[in-house]
Amino acid sequence: MVLFTKILFLASTAAAIILRRDATTVENDINQRIGPQWTTLSNNIDGYPASGLQGAFNIHDDVQSLVAITNEATTNINAAGSFSEAGGTTILSDLQVLVPTFLGALSAIGNQAHAWANLQGGQAVILSDLHSLNSSFIGYVNALTAASPADLVPAVTSVETQVADGFNNAVAAYSG
Repeated sequence: MVLFTKILFLASTAAAIILRRDATTVENDINQRIGPQWTTLSNNIDGYPASGLQGAFNIHDDVQSLVAITNEATTNINAAGSFSEAGGTTILSDLQVLVPTFLGALSAIGNQAHAWANLQGGQAVILSDLHSLNSSFIGYVNALTAASPADLVPAVTSVETQVADGFNNAVAAYSG
């Protein structure tokens, strides 16, 4: 029984070491997962409605993937704990680079509300997708705010405000 307890302790310690996340993980989430997925979403939005029903499916799938990626990235932020000044600054810079992509995609999908009305149930699906993605993004930014050094919080809040305005405008186009 004692041997089993020791083995279990060693296994849990090894797992904890493997699962440790840090600012580099958060940076990689932004640069290798969130950014590319937003770019894919933006490209598919730009191709709609010319891309037809397949384009609509692609956009919906892109949003669902982005929600999952963002939720996992939020978990990684929470696991990383507080960022150093250097780590927080790099993470903030990486996120700020993506703001035009976020806003461009949200503006474009908002401008396409009439096209989604031509697809039965299309507006309802996009509205639901926008709410899901917004909720995921809010959770992400809240975790980022909590982990950032105090002097970086106003800049993180600025990103949050800009993107929240983009979501609000896009949602309004489908809520009318």
